[in-house]
Amino acid sequence: MSYFSGRDGAMYMEISGRFQKVAKATRWQLSSSQASLDTTTLEDTDRTVISGVRSMTGSCEILYYQSSRGNNTDNRCSQLVDKLIKPRTSGNIDGIAAVPENVRLRFAVNDGSNAPTGRYIEIDAVLTSATMQMGVGEIFSAAINFDSVGAPRSVSI
Repeated sequence: MSYFSGRDGAMYMEISGRFQKVAKATRWQLSSSQASLDTTTLEDTDRTVISGVRSMTGSCEILYYQSSRGNNTDNRCSQLVDKLIKPRTSGNIDGIAAVPENVRLRFAVNDGSNAPTGRYIEIDAVLTSATMQMGVGEIFSAAINFDSVGAPRSVSI
C-alpha cells in the first residue's frame, strides 16, 4: 500500500495553449461543496432535500524564483499573479486598469501510472485574491485564492 504526499503533487497553468508546471508550488487545495434545496411540504413529518448548486474554491502557495539572475521568463508565480494584479491603463486615472484574466489550472497527483499527468482535476478559475509576502529569513511567496468557473473541465481522480 502506498500513500501520496506533497512530493507527488503538481500544479499546472495553461500558457499559450500548453500546460506549464508551476514549478515552485508548495501547496494547493481544492474544496467542492454541494448546496441542498429544501423540498419539505406542510404534510411532511421529516425534512426532504434535493441537490442544488455545486461550487468549487481553492488556494495555492507559490514561490517567486528565477532560474538565473535577471531571467524572469520561467517564473510561473509572477505569471499567475499578473493575471489578477493589473497596472493602470492610463497613468493619470486612479481607478482604471485592465480587467483581470481567468486562468486554466490543473491540479495533479502523480500516481506512478504511465499517464502523462496521473490523477488530476482541471478547472477554469477566477483569481479572487493574491497575497504576496516577504520577510527576513523567508522566501518571497504568494498565496492565491480562486473560484472555479462552472464545473471542472476534466476529472481523473
